[in-house]
This record gives sequence, C-alpha cells and structure tokens, in this order.
Amino acid sequence: MKQTQNILHNLSKGIPWLVFLFVATFGLTGCEKDYVYIPKLDVTTPVSYAADIQPIWNASCAGGPCHDAGSIDPDLTTASSYNALMTGGYVDTVNAASSILYVRMTDSNDPMPPGGLLTATETNKVLAWIEQGAKNN
Repeated sequence: MKQTQNILHNLSKGIPWLVFLFVATFGLTGCEKDYVYIPKLDVTTPVSYAADIQPIWNASCAGGPCHDAGSIDPDLTTASSYNALMTGGYVDTVNAASSILYVRMTDSNDPMPPGGLLTATETNKVLAWIEQGAKNN
C-alpha cells in the first residue's frame, strides 16, 4: 500500500510537467503569421506599367486621404508613382515576391489597401510586372 502511494505521489509530480511540455510543444508550433495565399496566374504577356499597373493605383490607392502627393508614402498618383516606388525601395526585381510593395498588398493582417485586398488578378499583375523587371512602360 505504501509503495502504491509513493508511485502515485511521484506520478502526480510529473503530470504538470507533461501537460506543460504537451502545451508548449503543440502551442508554439502553431504560431505563424497568416498570409493570404493568392494563386499565381500565368501571365505570359508583358505587363505595362501605364496600362496595367497605374490603373490599379488610381482605383484603389491614389485619391482620397491615402497615397496622394504630400500624403502617405509612396505617392501613387500618375505623375509620381513609378519614381516613388523605384526610388523608395518598394520594388525588388531580384525577388519579386519579397518586394515591400507585394508583401504589403498580400498581408492579411494589415492589407493594402485598407479594408481589403486587391483582387487576385490585380495582385498577380503587380507581381508579374515586378518579375518582368518593373519597367516604366
């Protein structure tokens, strides 16, 4: 009887540690930043900054209180957007998916534009434009 009590007493000391290890192992491995998965479209045709990208900024970013001249950087108005993006370090043509511009557009926790993500087509056009060298065409 005494031996059984000793075994139960020793086990009861170890149970909290087992519970802690279980929670720590599975709790910490579940921590990750949420990103929205946007399936990459096959964009084989050249993407034009003026015809394909600037209209996205005009419709969703420039205008109002956001990315206008003298407002939040980068200035995405037609006259300034290309230079603002290229000189401001927002575009990485070597690793397009890591470009600040693309990462901000696809961040589900703090998306740009505020209030929702751009469509997959718009996002993929921007990514394709960057992958194609981010030309001012």
